[in-house]
Amino acid sequence: MPNTSMTMRNLHRRCIGDRDRNGYRDCIENEVHMLQPRLKTLLLLSVSAIVGMTPPIETRADGEIVLNNMGGEVTALDLAPALGQIAVGRGDGVVVLADAGTLELAAMLGRHEDGVLSVSFSADETQLASTGLDETVRLWDVETRRQTTELRGHTGGVWVARFAPVPGIIVSAGADATIRLWDIETQTETRRFTDHRALIRCLQFSPDGKLLASGDDSGLIIVREWQRDEPVITLDRHEGKARQLIFLPTGELVSSSSDGTVRLWDLESGQQIRKLQAHTIGRHGKVYALAFNSDFTRFVTGSEDTTAKIWDASTWTLLGHYKGHTQRISAAEFSAADASFYTGSLDGTIRKWRVPATN
Repeated sequence: MPNTSMTMRNLHRRCIGDRDRNGYRDCIENEVHMLQPRLKTLLLLSVSAIVGMTPPIETRADGEIVLNNMGGEVTALDLAPALGQIAVGRGDGVVVLADAGTLELAAMLGRHEDGVLSVSFSADETQLASTGLDETVRLWDVETRRQTTELRGHTGGVWVARFAPVPGIIVSAGADATIRLWDIETQTETRRFTDHRALIRCLQFSPDGKLLASGDDSGLIIVREWQRDEPVITLDRHEGKARQLIFLPTGELVSSSSDGTVRLWDLESGQQIRKLQAHTIGRHGKVYALAFNSDFTRFVTGSEDTTAKIWDASTWTLLGHYKGHTQRISAAEFSAADASFYTGSLDGTIRKWRVPATN
């Protein structure tokens, strides 16, 4: 039987220098997650009442491979396939890295002053961008696990940031309805777009790097050649907030919304090609998460209704319905290593699920 009392005393001595409650909790949490699984589980149960951590959940839902508790509301996910790691943003402002296979905590990078709203790896997976309600964009060196940059200028929460196809540039957007381009080296804003009139929650670059799509809380989607000043096309069909945007290799754009729908757009004509009522109409059906697998044959939606659904990307027919989370699914990503996908939820867990086999 592991000696939990002795181990707890050792952890206390290591972390007592972090005098405030949050610092002490973060130190304890980081140390505990580095322990062997059996001892870690016992200690998580022991310290949960002391430092506000949530014990691990051991139940498994149908189709679920593995889950792990992240110690706080999961508000954002991004996958680094080559590294085999998942970046996790939490509602308490903490940014962590987890192993993509086991979902065990690999590192705690640091903390925003308020909740994390997005995380995004650079294309080469050497940097991670996180954004938050504290009105900042923060960049982290993935190898050293240290913060390298803090960008300030937005006058409201920063809901999303994406590394540009051009090296050294990152793009951010948020509650102030602006899109801002930043020079990472000089940490200065180089350009600003102000044609949105509502909070911007999503940004996405096209595969060829020429176009940037952005969506806001009015349901408006703008697609622009981001190195110029004029929008290419404006799409205004969602009845709810635009939540996620994904370009397809064939040139179309897919969007999801709090109106419960996923829509497919032809960018040459601006016409809606397809509309899917993915989750129920109303506040419980809001689609917060949208992701495609690597060959664009499947996509996943995650909703306020706590469920995830897998869809055939050719026919847009339902292939699987996944239940297990107890609160909103805030983010989803497909695994590049196997036939599985991940969901993150405000219930504090990340879950890995099996993708239905291809017929």
